[in-house]
Amino acid sequence: MRHRKAGRRLGRTSGQRRALYRNLITDLLRHERVRTTDAKARAIRSKAEKLITLSRRGQTETILELARANDEAGLSALVQKKRAQKLLVLAREAQISDLSDEEREAKEGALDQTARAMGVHARRQAQGRLNDPAVVRKLFDELGPRYQDRPGGYTRILKVGFRKGDAAPMALIELVEE
Repeated sequence: MRHRKAGRRLGRTSGQRRALYRNLITDLLRHERVRTTDAKARAIRSKAEKLITLSRRGQTETILELARANDEAGLSALVQKKRAQKLLVLAREAQISDLSDEEREAKEGALDQTARAMGVHARRQAQGRLNDPAVVRKLFDELGPRYQDRPGGYTRILKVGFRKGDAAPMALIELVEE
């Protein structure tokens, strides 16, 4: 019995299932909509939304803006609280008025480097979960900024009837327009 075991098996081994999810999510992000079975659409929805959230958190410019503005709430919403505190400390140190120009540039450089490291880390995590580097670029350059102000719910599943051969319930999973 598989009581209380989360996730859908979809009649596949774990390796096949992982490859199926990776391919479907890559196609969803590339084409912004995919027609598949209802069960597969429901299975990839949360994984795709987590990737889009990851791309929102990997926006280096947004992280730097929030840190320089000392927006603790906005920064904590994007990155973990511990990292937000580190960024805010670096930003405050860079804004101290009695620093020399070299010290101020060093503090700004440390802040910039920390924010960029967060962005690179997010991109590398996404590359591990997707097949195509072009889709990773699209995820971070187009989709992340598009959904920057949206707190989740990036996908929609529409039921589109039944498949002709086996009457499997079909669905269209698509990215919502902002």
